[in-house]
Amino acid sequence: MKTPPPCSRRGWLVTPAVIAIVLAASPAAAAGAGPALTDTWFGLPRWVWATLNLIVFWGILLRLVLPLVRNYLDTRGKSIREELELARRQRAEAEGMRDQLARELEQLKAEMAAAAAQSEEEGVRERQRILEQAAQDRDRIVQQTGEEITNRLSQAKIELVELTARLAAELAEEEVKRRITPEDRRRIFETSLSRLREKVS
Repeated sequence: MKTPPPCSRRGWLVTPAVIAIVLAASPAAAAGAGPALTDTWFGLPRWVWATLNLIVFWGILLRLVLPLVRNYLDTRGKSIREELELARRQRAEAEGMRDQLARELEQLKAEMAAAAAQSEEEGVRERQRILEQAAQDRDRIVQQTGEEITNRLSQAKIELVELTARLAAELAEEEVKRRITPEDRRRIFETSLSRLREKVS
């Protein structure tokens, strides 16, 4: 706040004195109203002096008070202008912050939407990968199971053939044993012995 001019400081000192003089003169003027106004002082009626006193008082009052009022109004106007300018700057800053926050919010929404879309896409790819892996595992298990079944069937067939051959041999041996008599055995022995002698000789 700027310092009042010298005239303003003098006005603060002189104004109380002038007001005191006027207040002191007012009762006397009121007491001497009526016939006293017809008296003269220095050759002039007292009402002229009272009017001059009032004019001088208002002149001095205006001369001293107007600068103070003007100074106060200037200071107050400057303060109001500064406050308005500060409020304007604060409003501009607030609007700038609001716009920045709005942009950041929109950017955050866009980033969240992109992240959600990426997550959904990755989820779809992962699900497809799992399904493909499951299909491959299923085919591998089916193939392994088929090969195992085939191997076991082959082994079972071999075992069945061997069992059948062994049973057939046993049955044939039993049949041979049942049909060959001791005489047949002797004849077969003699035939084999004669063939052996022929080969030796």
